[in-house]
Amino acid sequence: PTNPLFLQVAVKNSLDIFYFNVPFDLSAVLVEGAAMTRDQFTAIWQRVGDAGQSNTVVNANGMDAETVKRYLAFDNVNYVAQRQVDGALLLYMSATTSNNCVVTAEITVPGGGGQIKVGTRTETATLTPIFEAAIAKRLGSR
Repeated sequence: PTNPLFLQVAVKNSLDIFYFNVPFDLSAVLVEGAAMTRDQFTAIWQRVGDAGQSNTVVNANGMDAETVKRYLAFDNVNYVAQRQVDGALLLYMSATTSNNCVVTAEITVPGGGGQIKVGTRTETATLTPIFEAAIAKRLGSR
C-alpha cells in the first residue's frame, strides 16, 4: 500500500464515468475497541521476532506516557501493558485493521521527555511504514 492510503472511486452519471482517488489515514481502517490481551500480544510479538521488527524515532516534544496512550487511543491504537526500564516507560500497544491484520508496537517514553522510540512488529510487513507514519503524525514529527 501507498502512504497515504487511497480509496479509488468511480462515479457514473449521464455524462461520463469519473475516476478519482480519495486519500485517507490508516486510522480510518483500524477497528475501534479491538484491544488485545497480553497473551495475544505476546504470541504475535514473539512469532514475528526481532528480525521482523522495525524501529523509528518520533520527536514528541516531551510527551509523558499517559499523553501518548491518550493520543494513540484517538486513532484506535490500544494499550496492552507497560513496564519500567532504566528510567524509561515501555508501552505495549496494538491495532487491528478492518480485515484483521494486527500491528503491535513497543513505544519507549523516556522519563525526562524527548524522543520516543517506536518498535513495530506485524505479520503484514506492508503495514509497518504506514503504521509508523500514523504514529509520527499523531505524536509529532520525525
